[in-house]
Amino acid sequence: MSSVRFYSPVGYSRSLQAPWAPFAVVSLSFELPFGNHAAKGRLTQAESTLSQSRIRSRDLQRVISQNVLDAADAVPRAAAAVDRWEAAVAAARQTLDAAIQRFQLGDVTLIDVLLTEQELTNDLQQRIAGQQIYLSALARLRFETGGLVGFENEGTPAEALSFNAGEFVAPP
Repeated sequence: MSSVRFYSPVGYSRSLQAPWAPFAVVSLSFELPFGNHAAKGRLTQAESTLSQSRIRSRDLQRVISQNVLDAADAVPRAAAAVDRWEAAVAAARQTLDAAIQRFQLGDVTLIDVLLTEQELTNDLQQRIAGQQIYLSALARLRFETGGLVGFENEGTPAEALSFNAGEFVAPP
């Protein structure tokens, strides 16, 4: 048999006269995923975020501990410095009183008395600077330990923040 076009009458008649057999194709396809990569990626990302958070937490605890130790060390040193300046001011006042008495007796000049008074003034300024350093160190220690501010009525709608500034004011 020779080939003919399917739309020709010869091809059409041949198709009706030829034996007919059903034509079937069976196909089976399946995929085996090698892994759920999206879920594994999200899990890995969440684990790394957790690890970073733990590292940051440990680092923050270390920094806080170091800051508390530094502040706790600074407070007694600053208090000792204030005490030394208090002693220096007391000695400078005695020296000034003695210089004034000697001036009244004519043993020293007015310039000597003024210089002695200037030394007292310098010692007073140093004492004030020392008090400022002490009070700053005390405030830092309270801040680092969480005792700088307090909470009143905690957990209620009337919760309020309290701060006692009187602790950080030096006596005159």
